[in-house]
Amino acid sequence: MAVIEHNIPESEQFNRKLEKDFNNWLCKNYSMGNSICWYIFVITETKSEAEAFDRFFELWDEFRK
Repeated sequence: MAVIEHNIPESEQFNRKLEKDFNNWLCKNYSMGNSICWYIFVITETKSEAEAFDRFFELWDEFRK
């Protein structure tokens, strides 16, 4: 459901986009160091897995604008 709602591309394309574009965007817009992966950034700025899940999609939607 979240994949459709947030217009997530197919898995292989999505993985490439996460590894490169999304991670670079987070580094630039959130002063995240280049050595930190997007998932560590999301987890460390939230208090629970549920909150991290929601935060990921908030960031993803912001990235896609």
